[in-house]
Amino acid sequence: CSGSTTEVSMDSSDEGSSPSSTAPPQRSVLDQGFVALLASMGNDLTIVNAARVSLGKRKAVFDESDAKLLAYLLAHRHTTPFEHVTFQFHVKCPLFVARQWMRHRTWSYNEISRRYTSVDLSVHHPTELRGQGATNRQASAGTADSALCDVYGKAVDAALATYEALVAAGVCREQARGVLPSAMYTEFYATVDLHNLLHFIDLREAPDAQPEIQVYATALRELITSVVPQTMAARAAQGQRGQLGAPDLGRSGESPPRPAAPQATAQSPPGGRVGSPESRAPSHTGR
Repeated sequence: CSGSTTEVSMDSSDEGSSPSSTAPPQRSVLDQGFVALLASMGNDLTIVNAARVSLGKRKAVFDESDAKLLAYLLAHRHTTPFEHVTFQFHVKCPLFVARQWMRHRTWSYNEISRRYTSVDLSVHHPTELRGQGATNRQASAGTADSALCDVYGKAVDAALATYEALVAAGVCREQARGVLPSAMYTEFYATVDLHNLLHFIDLREAPDAQPEIQVYATALRELITSVVPQTMAARAAQGQRGQLGAPDLGRSGESPPRPAAPQATAQSPPGGRVGSPESRAPSHTGR
């Protein structure tokens, strides 16, 4: 059902620039979905300069000392410097994925309205169906009878055909859309800063997240790596999860042992002290 992410275009604008006339970098997701990186502002250097402003310093070129500072910021959860890098995406995903996505309220969204248009209506057809998890009410496990994919497909196609028949008969779109399934694809623009984007990726790429949104989180991670490669490399070197996001949760819903909190020391970050560790907890979102 989840499919995989594949590269569609690797053309991208310069780091920190506005959208260009070339096709944006994009990943295909599921059977008809995609994520495109429309624009970004800032890069790895933006992050370390934001951290160093407390010292009245600014650098023009990213070097090894900046890589060490990035690693320090991640390890000690100094998160506000990462909020100075922003991304704008164009997303096409099933409605049930979008509803999970939009629980992350630190993003800004504008979505296609089916009150206004019937253009490009389509539905998601999974290639397999999963069974219900035995102990976790929101999890899946194993696979269901493959013949049920045909039942699923016929049902969502019939709903789409019913909508089109109602509109053709003169029923207004705002009422006719009531018969459309949650498997219908929707499109939206989404803008977010890097700190909250990394938190999203931590939650939605986790093993207990729904597979259909996991592949979108993977596409996001792949797309932003070219913009902030040093940040993503530092996260990977530190184990990635748990640095700016939430603790990992297994399919059982049980939380593994929490890592020990960093010990308070007199150590200063590379280049001098940049302030106390970030005290604000990341925005909480459901799964």
